[in-house]
Amino acid sequence: MKAMLIGSVLSLPLFVSPLHADDAASGFFLESLPYPSQGLTATLDDGSFLAFDGTALEHFSITGLQLQTLATLPAFVFGSFLKLSPNMDFAVLGESSQGNLYRIELDGSGFSLIGSLAFNYDASFENSNSLIVSAASAGFGLGNDLVRLDLSNGATQFLAHLDGASGPVVLDGAGNLYYGTTSAAFPAPAGSSEILRFDAALLDGSLLLDESHASVICAGFDNATGLAIDALHGDLFLAEVNGNLNVNQIRRVGASPSLSPVLLTANAGTFLSNLEFHGGDGQSKMRAFQEFEGGQLFYNVTDFFSSFERNRILPLRAELTLSGPGTQGLGQVDLNITGAQPNGNVLLFYGPASQVINPEFAVNLQALDFPLLFGVNPMGVRMLASVVALDANGAGQLSLHNASGQTGILAVQGLHGSSPGFRGTTYLATL
Repeated sequence: MKAMLIGSVLSLPLFVSPLHADDAASGFFLESLPYPSQGLTATLDDGSFLAFDGTALEHFSITGLQLQTLATLPAFVFGSFLKLSPNMDFAVLGESSQGNLYRIELDGSGFSLIGSLAFNYDASFENSNSLIVSAASAGFGLGNDLVRLDLSNGATQFLAHLDGASGPVVLDGAGNLYYGTTSAAFPAPAGSSEILRFDAALLDGSLLLDESHASVICAGFDNATGLAIDALHGDLFLAEVNGNLNVNQIRRVGASPSLSPVLLTANAGTFLSNLEFHGGDGQSKMRAFQEFEGGQLFYNVTDFFSSFERNRILPLRAELTLSGPGTQGLGQVDLNITGAQPNGNVLLFYGPASQVINPEFAVNLQALDFPLLFGVNPMGVRMLASVVALDANGAGQLSLHNASGQTGILAVQGLHGSSPGFRGTTYLATL
């Protein structure tokens, strides 16, 4: 069954729950990942990852086995960001103790000091030779700068000066820059963060930008601390942390906070950081109840004392399984649905097993911003008359009778959701 491939993506067991289980939104699940350093991390496409503990930057295998020490700094520093180059052949490490920025080669050939920006906070690659850094380079309380850093010679170009404390930054595939504003007040007032967009054409350095040059994508968030983007589909993900307001969550950014669905709520008293998005198969999207190949969102969370976790969020597609004596011949067949839209309904479609298709057929409806995936050729599909009602856990059952006693001849799939529309399709089941 395709769902079982989730664990093989990173060669880890399925459904390894975080120790202090954060709460994933309905239609998503969490997987606990190795986290040996209790510091910054950056994940490679093969599932291995880099980790910085304040002194050493090390490369770990997918299972947390130490592979190589890539850099050792002369003294402990507080790491601010760790970003992988577009080709994943080197990383840039920023630290806020001295403000230094380092380039670390992933082939183990060494590391070098690129330059320094005081109180650097976050960064995003423009290309393999250019990084845009968010840094309060003038000092606390004096606003925040967006600075282009030339990785070949350390030259800096100041692109924007913005009010408030340092905020997260990320660029999309077209070179547009997104910035999360944060208040200089502590704790940050409710609703004080905005997500700004600076169009790529404005980033030529000919003009020092400020908030007036940006478009407001969304306002009213409670302290933006991290951003990540699905460069293919343009989805923007936000870590929002405000201990004074008991806000500690990850959202997908929409036109307003009410239209920005929460993917994860972390435990009170912890801090979310290190948001990373890794894209999927290009067809699916990072949405509730969708195919796990829609992408994966990594994050770290800690209470700064006893709990240090690295996890990832993936879509959790609904399951449809067949059981009962009728799966082996004459008798009753139970169609069991789990993990679908709570309190929703399921329409069941069926067709001949000979018409099973792989990859699945994607149906894109104008009303939906994600595909509905079907594993049976739509030309030969029929719908069962019965609609299955789901309980509060998104589970339901329908029983049929296999009167012919034949097996392996039927493929069944469910389309589930609730008013006002569909949420997704189950995995395919075959009799």
